[in-house]
Amino acid sequence: MTEDKGYSRETKERLTNAVEQEINEVGKLVKHLCKSSGTSEVLMRCAREFAGNDMGLQDTHENLKQMLTMVSQMHEQADTVSRSAQGVLNITRSTQSST
Repeated sequence: MTEDKGYSRETKERLTNAVEQEINEVGKLVKHLCKSSGTSEVLMRCAREFAGNDMGLQDTHENLKQMLTMVSQMHEQADTVSRSAQGVLNITRSTQSST
């Protein structure tokens, strides 16, 4: 019975050591794969591009707001020109009818 417990303990220790060694090997493999695949570089490049795009989107948003303001001002100016043209047309008609 003592031999069975000793054998069982020895088997458990060897199994534990083998599992620990395999886990370490898998860790090394994953580390090597990440390093050789350039994953961190790709992630860094994506993050920089995303940040750059974000600034571009903010600039575009500001430009669109300015353009909307300018369009509104142009509509007001067009209305003013139209009223002035109508006034000139009315004056021209009244001067032609009085002559």
